[in-house]
Amino acid sequence: MFPLGLIDIITKVAPTLGGSIGNLISSTLGGVDMSNVNEVQKALEQPASQEKLKELELQLNDLQNARANASKESPIPRLLLAVAAHIALFADIYFIEHVHNELLQQLLLMMMCILIWDIRQVFKFYFGSSSDLPSFPFMKKK
Repeated sequence: MFPLGLIDIITKVAPTLGGSIGNLISSTLGGVDMSNVNEVQKALEQPASQEKLKELELQLNDLQNARANASKESPIPRLLLAVAAHIALFADIYFIEHVHNELLQQLLLMMMCILIWDIRQVFKFYFGSSSDLPSFPFMKKK
């Protein structure tokens, strides 16, 4: 099981990490006060708590594996998606002007809206959104 001083060890070694882990375990166990060792031990003795902690461990392992896999991915496919979206948008604009069938023009306009949305997402991914920009004093309204 868990040693009684596990929480103290974690908080002494890495206070920020210990606090984060403590909050995560506390919320998993239903809001247990992590500073009260007796309350934590009592909560850990319940079989439901064991299941919840095992599920939390599996979720954290899955998250760690997903991060490791994402770091191994090459950025080339994402870049190709951005280039393909731009080419498709320009081709769509060209065909909207040169197609004389009204129904086909409407479909091309809808496709253009979807492509514009896709390109917005690509730009947000690569360059961030406006909420990521620093706030400069001279840009504030007076």
